[in-house]
Order: sequence, then structure tokens, then C-alpha cells
Amino acid sequence: MFHTLRKCALVLVVLCTLVMAAPPVRAGYHDGVKAVSQGDYETARREYLVAALDGNQNAQNNLAHLYRQGLGGPTDMGQALRWFRVAAASGQVNAETSLADMYETGDAGTVDYSQAVYWYLRAAVSGFFIAQYSIGSLLEAGRGIKSDSVAALAWYILATREHPRDTNKYYVAEFDKSSKAKEALIARLDVKAVSSAQSIASQWTAGHSVQEFRYSQVAERSSAPSNHETIMLRREGGTYVLPASINGRLTLDFTLDSGATDVCIPADVARTLMRTGTLTAGDFLGRQTYILADGSALPSQQVRIRSLQIGDLEVRNVVASIVPPNGSLLLGQSFLGRLPSWTVDNQQPALLVAKP
Repeated sequence: MFHTLRKCALVLVVLCTLVMAAPPVRAGYHDGVKAVSQGDYETARREYLVAALDGNQNAQNNLAHLYRQGLGGPTDMGQALRWFRVAAASGQVNAETSLADMYETGDAGTVDYSQAVYWYLRAAVSGFFIAQYSIGSLLEAGRGIKSDSVAALAWYILATREHPRDTNKYYVAEFDKSSKAKEALIARLDVKAVSSAQSIASQWTAGHSVQEFRYSQVAERSSAPSNHETIMLRREGGTYVLPASINGRLTLDFTLDSGATDVCIPADVARTLMRTGTLTAGDFLGRQTYILADGSALPSQQVRIRSLQIGDLEVRNVVASIVPPNGSLLLGQSFLGRLPSWTVDNQQPALLVAKP
């Protein structure tokens, strides 16, 4: 019942308002917002779809909500999941939070707490208080992540630092739940644990996870170095996935693959990058033999990525290889080899990159 109310309320919040970091939009998006305000969800679907295909993140997020709730047409969880993923990959915090909620509730087809943790964290580190409350609740309960009451309390403290300016009843209700969860957890913890959580929350800045500061407390006690950039990873099967921004225009999920010689881009993705202007004809370099992680060789077209960025770390003029369609984007040695040094923390999980 809680998640049903949450989903319905979030639709009303998101569909009728502009959200954080909104890019310039075309008429299709505004027409969709207008149609929603008039209760014309069928028209809203059409208008949002036009804007979503044009790359507008807010339209992608709102369209996903319409599919999820069956507004303006039949419920389609597959389409909802698709558009939430597209918007979330570009950092749209409402989409990240809703995508996490789909994995937590099973609306994604199955309950997957590891995916829920990943996407809640993505939105939480951006400062979205609902995601901060949600990741705190998973940490407190130990669902999809090792139970850590101190880290959970730190997230609750962050979620309740500022009362939402939006007077929407849903935002206010979520803030109240965060406050009650915080007070209940404080009552159960000892003074030392509460003090530790308060210290972590006071150090937190946007773009960082509470767990970074939590683990740094252990690192300080063991004199381990902490001068690194932490980029959260997502487990998919036996691999790790992380978002990377291509030429400052499009963010896509890459599989971390230290065994691959180059960054690898499937041909169908390359066509999309060309269509959106992310890659141009001048970026193509010629052909080479691409060495796959299993040691096999594959002739491939090469392309130069002018800027490839993970977290706050940008590498310029990265060589990538175009490989057959329907594969995975791989973050190989043509990118990883240009980082000062890096390692994977399997506990978080996270990519730890030494700062220059």
C-alpha cells in the first residue's frame, strides 16, 4: 500500500512541475505538462513521446510515469522501465528514484535490491531527499546492502536538513516519514553511534555517498590513504557497470572491463551517437584489430571520443572501437590506462581513482 500511494503521488508531483537541472525544452514537453494539468493524459503521452525522443530528460521521466500508472493508455511496465532507465542514465533524479522504486517493489519484473540500492544512491548523492530517505531505510533494514545503522542515520539526517519548499502533500509526507525514521533510529542507538552519524552528515557534500565518509573513518584508523575520487558501481551479473558522459552530451552505462584494449561501442549505439550529434564524421579515425577480453581479435572501426567523463574525472581524446551491434559498451584500457591509478572496492562497490 505504501508503494502504491508513493507511486501515485510521485506522478502528480513530477508530471505537473519542472524538476531539478531542467535543460532547455521544446514545445512537446510544455504541451505535455499542459495536457496533464487538464487531465488529458492521452495527449500528454503523445507530446511527451515527441520530447522524449528528442532527448528531453523530464519528458522521458514523465512518459515513464504515464506508462507505469496506465494514464492515457494501457499500463506498460516494460516501457516505463525503458524510459526511466534512459532518463536516469542522464542523471534525472526523479527517474533514478522511480527506477529504484520499480526494482524495490518488483514492478521491474522482479525484486532486485542491489539495483534499487544503486539507483537510490545515484539520486541520494545528488541531494534528492526522498532518495536519501529511501537508501537510509534499505541500510537500516539491510536490504540489498550490508546493514549499517550509522550510515542509515546519516542519510536520514541529510534527508531532513531542509523542509521541502514545495508545498505538495506528498513531499511533506515523505519529509515527515524521514523525520520519524530519524528520531526512531536515534532512540535505538547509543550516543557514540549518533555522534558518528552526525559527524558524517556534517562532512557530506553533493556528489558523495555517506558510505565514503563512513569508510574513511576506518581508513583513518588504519592510516589508509583517502585521496581518491569515488565512483559508485552497479553489479550486473559478474560485472560492474558505471555511467560515463560522452562528449558532454549523452550519458550511457559502460561495463568496466580492464581486459579490453579499447573503449568499446556497439555499432547500433554509435549510430545513435551520430544521430544525436554526439559523434561526428570527423571523429572517425580508421580501422584496427580490436583485442577482446578473452584474447580473440576482431577488425574494427576506430573513433575518437573528445571527452569521456566518469564522476568528476574527464579524459580527453579517448580512442574507442566500434564493434558489432547489440553488445555492451565497455570501458577498456584506452580510458582506464590514462587514469593515475585505480582500484575496485567490492564492499561498496565503487571505483576508487587516485586524484592527480
